[in-house]
Amino acid sequence: MWQKKDVTLDEEFRQKLEKNEDGWRLVRLDADVNLGGTKHRLQKFLRSMAFQCFVIVFVLLNAVINASFVYRHDNSDKIRKRYYYFIEVGFTVLFNLECLIKILCYGFRNFLRRGIFKFEMILCIGSSLNAIKYFYDRNYFTYFQAFRLLRLIKASPILEDFVWKIFSPGKKLGGLVIFTITFVIIASAISLQLFYAIPNLPYFHTFPQAFMSMFQIITQEGWTDFVVEVLRATDDKLVPFVAIYFVAYHLFVTLIVLSLFVAVILDNLEMDEELKKVKQLRAREATTSMRSTLPWRLRVFEKFPTRPQMAAMRRVDSEFPMPKVRDSFAHQFALEGVDSEMYDQEGDCTKTVLQLAASRRFCQEEPHFRHVGSVSLKTSIANLLE
Repeated sequence: MWQKKDVTLDEEFRQKLEKNEDGWRLVRLDADVNLGGTKHRLQKFLRSMAFQCFVIVFVLLNAVINASFVYRHDNSDKIRKRYYYFIEVGFTVLFNLECLIKILCYGFRNFLRRGIFKFEMILCIGSSLNAIKYFYDRNYFTYFQAFRLLRLIKASPILEDFVWKIFSPGKKLGGLVIFTITFVIIASAISLQLFYAIPNLPYFHTFPQAFMSMFQIITQEGWTDFVVEVLRATDDKLVPFVAIYFVAYHLFVTLIVLSLFVAVILDNLEMDEELKKVKQLRAREATTSMRSTLPWRLRVFEKFPTRPQMAAMRRVDSEFPMPKVRDSFAHQFALEGVDSEMYDQEGDCTKTVLQLAASRRFCQEEPHFRHVGSVSLKTSIANLLE
């Protein structure tokens, strides 16, 4: 339940490669590199699964206790709220102690490098202000108690990964929200100009009232009753046009605008799946390339000893175009060494052909065939290296 395959890293979270007695390993920058025994044990305890479960249990317990508070609107509310105040102070002290221990173990700079630690520190500051009796009675900082539940999202990697997939591309969702608000503002302005002169219709007297009325149609909460009241207040000749106007607005908002939010969320999930497929294909290609065997013309170099003084490269390999030569050609048409007489004969043959061009008589020589064995291959390679 609490495991996942993909590891999401926080912002500015870095690792470095270090060598110790056991070999090379990746070490986090906020890890216990040069710490004493007490801090080392405390860090191990803070990273343990038992401590994480301990924190999750207390966060859930705090949420259940806050949700169990009941207002009866009598004198018993003050007594009940006093008990809940002391309970909240106890939870605040506990979470502040956790934050203080983390600061002492990791250091203040390393503590601020982690996003989750910053969030916990903000919760501790807000909860500490809420623990003051003056602010607790007026509920100024009560929201920080509810925000503690967000720590459960970070504690569960599966839930954290799912939330990150949905809300990580803020440009798409933000642009869609801006488009929806702009569309409602335009529709509210048009409706205000159309229906502000109708008497006994309080929905379009001011722009805020018109905005709330058009937003009510988006929420689909009693929008039919609202439209019926508008139709009753308008002229009988204009009732069909008014009905078409509100029905068209409702269809556009429910079928297009709200569907865009679902489409954006699904697109974000599909993008993550496509990235996974690309990573899998790259890993598969890398594995296949490592396991592929070399061609026969390159396997001979595997037999050479790994000594760098065997050859001196003056140019890049790409400057040496190498044609493809099959083994059958090497066995049948390879010649031993360079025969100067043959080239002389070929030159004479060329001259003869030019001189006897009128009669179309060509110089023909018998082809030379030979079979190349292992000794000949070694000799040819030695000549190439020389």
